Formats: sequence, structure tokens, C-alpha cells
Amino acid sequence: MQNDRGEHKTCFLRQRFQVLRTRRVKESHPHAPRAVGGIGDAAHAMSPVGGVGINLAIQDAVATAKLLAVPLRAGGVDVDDLRRVQQRRVFPTRVTQWVQVQIQRRVIARALARRGPMQPPLVLRLLDRYPLLRRIPARLIGLGVRPEHVRVSVIGEPR
Repeated sequence: MQNDRGEHKTCFLRQRFQVLRTRRVKESHPHAPRAVGGIGDAAHAMSPVGGVGINLAIQDAVATAKLLAVPLRAGGVDVDDLRRVQQRRVFPTRVTQWVQVQIQRRVIARALARRGPMQPPLVLRLLDRYPLLRRIPARLIGLGVRPEHVRVSVIGEPR
């Protein structure tokens, strides 16, 4: 792409991006650790679409603290304790990743591939036409699919 002075400029929107692929390490894998917990980006790769990665990481941290506080006070955490954290967080993580993939495929990829004017997808047109509907994606982005809340009584008595 050239600007008005004849200099070549790179159009950021036309750049090709490396595709991030993820896969789960099965517990039976020979290199899978026996009892290591990971939260946030250490547990699941997130696309920057929607900017929800930090929200999910904080929710992971809250759920982990709630579920592991009592076992830690009792002397330690075992694989079953970590499995409970995973079971609690796997659904919201997968739903969030699925939504990100849909936004990438149905909105962003189409916008980048299109030359000329483009009509927004139906969902965006509905959000534009009915402002009350905007609360739904705002809530999902802000609070997540399964909001986590800190309960002081679970963590223990204040010092």
C-alpha cells in the first residue's frame, strides 16, 4: 500500500496473523504432571477478541481460592481438589472460547476479507436497533458465563 508521497506502508488490517491452536494434555499423557494447577492463561489460551481473558483469569483465581482454601488450611491439596477447580471452570472457559471463535469467524474475518462497504451481522444490527439488548453482551463480557464471587466465610475468619 502506498501513501500520497509514494512511500510503502503496511496496512495493519491486511496483515496475516498466526493462528493459535490449542489442545488439552490428557491426564494419561506420560509428561502430564500428577498435581499441578494452572489458572488464567496458564490453564487456557484465550483470543484477544472481546478482551475477556483477564476477566476469565480473575474468575479462575476466585474459584480456585474458594475451592482450595479449606484443603490448604487442612494441610494440602490433592489431585481431586484440583479436579474440582477444573470442573468448576471448564464450562465458562469453553463457552467463552466458542463465542470468541464465532466473533472471529463471523465478524472480524468477514470484515477483513471484504472490499468495500459491509452490512453488519444481524446480531449487531439488533443490538443497534434495540438498546436494551446491549445489556446481554455487556453482562457476559463483564461478569462472564459463570460469575464467581468472594465469600469471606469460605476463606476463613479475618485476622
